[in-house]
Amino acid sequence: MRAEGGLLFTGGHVWVDRSGSTSVVGITPEGVAEMDALLFIELKGEGAEVLAGDEIGCIESVKTVHPILSPVSGVIARSNASAVSDPGIVAESPYGEGWLFEIEESGPDAGLMGRREYLEKASRGTG
Repeated sequence: MRAEGGLLFTGGHVWVDRSGSTSVVGITPEGVAEMDALLFIELKGEGAEVLAGDEIGCIESVKTVHPILSPVSGVIARSNASAVSDPGIVAESPYGEGWLFEIEESGPDAGLMGRREYLEKASRGTG
């Protein structure tokens, strides 16, 4: 499980852990709560080049299909096959086993913010 204090966030309920050689990306518990029960996850594959803000996949829930926007620019190094085959782990462990993909960063990010700022914006419904 990742320490939430060391993560960066987007207004779209995406978190980024930059502590390793690749950045790990996932959906926050607040984002999962907005979607309700997760049914299906689709992610771009390894080697895909993305820019910050590009759609890199989607999550289908009982309420909606939610696009996943890349918080950083780079190349996708690995997608979490376990999350794709069992979307429930994203809800059960969003900062742990429910991560979505790893990316080798190579450019600008999408205006990432710290946890406190993210939670303030999320509580106001702004992002």
